[in-house]
Amino acid sequence: FAADALGRWQRLGQADWIGEALDTLGRSARARGDLDRAEELLSHAVEAARAAGPIMSHAMALSGLGTCAVDRGDYRRAAALFAEALPLFVASNNPTVVEGCLTHLGFIAGVTGRAPQAARLLGAAEARSERNGLPWSPTDRARLAPALERARGGLPEADFAAAWAAGRDLPMPQAVAEALTVAEVVVAEPAPDDVARTPALPKAAFGLTPRESEVFGLLAEGRSDREIGEALFISPKTAGVHVGNILAKLGVHNRGEAIAFAHRAGLVQAARAGPSSSTR
Repeated sequence: FAADALGRWQRLGQADWIGEALDTLGRSARARGDLDRAEELLSHAVEAARAAGPIMSHAMALSGLGTCAVDRGDYRRAAALFAEALPLFVASNNPTVVEGCLTHLGFIAGVTGRAPQAARLLGAAEARSERNGLPWSPTDRARLAPALERARGGLPEADFAAAWAAGRDLPMPQAVAEALTVAEVVVAEPAPDDVARTPALPKAAFGLTPRESEVFGLLAEGRSDREIGEALFISPKTAGVHVGNILAKLGVHNRGEAIAFAHRAGLVQAARAGPSSSTR
C-alpha cells in the first residue's frame, strides 16, 4: 500500500506525502531486518521532508534513522540523529513522540555506561508515558532491559532509586536539556572499539550501506555532491544525504576530515573496490 501511495504522490508532486510514504516503507524494511534498505529509504524521507517543510515528518524520518543506528549498535550516530529530531518533536507539541525520543536517548545513556543519566531519562520517559495513557508494555521493558540492567549495575541500589525518582519528577524542558547533553557527550566520545578497528572495506568497518560505500569512494577522491550524483546517476541532494550519513558513521565533522580519514586509514583503495561496478 505504501509503495503504491509513494508512486501516486510522486506523480502528483506532493513532496510532503512522498516523505510520509518513504518513512513508512523505511520502517517496514527495518521491521523485516533489512537495515540497508531501511536507511536508504529513511534518508530519502529526510531529504523529502526537508524540501517540503513538515516538522513532524522530518523528525520522524530522523528518528527512524536513529533506531536503525541503535539496531546496528552505532550509538554515536544514533545519538546525533535523536538529538536532531528531539527539538523538532518538541516544536511539534506532541508529547508522545517527545517521550519516545527521551526513551531512546535514555537507552543510549544506559548502554554507553552513563548510569545516573540513564536512570533519570528513563524515569522521566516512563512517567510521561504513563501520563500520556501509554504505560510501558512488557515488550517495551524487554527492549530497554540492556540499558536498565547496566544502569542498575552502575549505581548502588539507593542511588539508582533516587535518580529514577528524580527523573520521574523532571519538568519537560529539563528532561529535554539533559537528553541533549547526553547526546552531545556520546557523539563527542570515541566508540569503545574505535582503537581496535583496522582498515577494511568501509561497509564492514563502519556499517556503510553498499550505496554509501560507492559514495565514500568518490568522496575520498574529493568529488562534489554534483559530481558524485553524476557518477552514480542520483541527484546532488541524494548524494548530499549519503555524504551526511557517511560523516556520522565515520565520526568526522566535514568532508575534509572524511577524506583525510580515508587516506590515513588506507581505505581509499578499499572504497574504490566496493560494489560500484555491480550497481551502476
